Amino acid sequence: MIVLDDSVYQAVADGSIAVFSEEDTVTFGDVTIFDVNKMLAVNGVADMAAINELVVNCFYIVKIRVCF
Repeated sequence: MIVLDDSVYQAVADGSIAVFSEEDTVTFGDVTIFDVNKMLAVNGVADMAAINELVVNCFYIVKIRVCF
């Protein structure tokens, strides 16, 4: 589940993203206000497996800022 700017999306295992509708349900979800208490700069990460090697046995929230 991805919550961004008051919209909810589902990230599917095949890599696609679907927009949640009013009729969709979630068995359990937890949404928080993003409040930074620790930052980790990550450079050259190719995939989620590489991130999982950096952050072991804990919950984490990711906020990504990009410029094009």
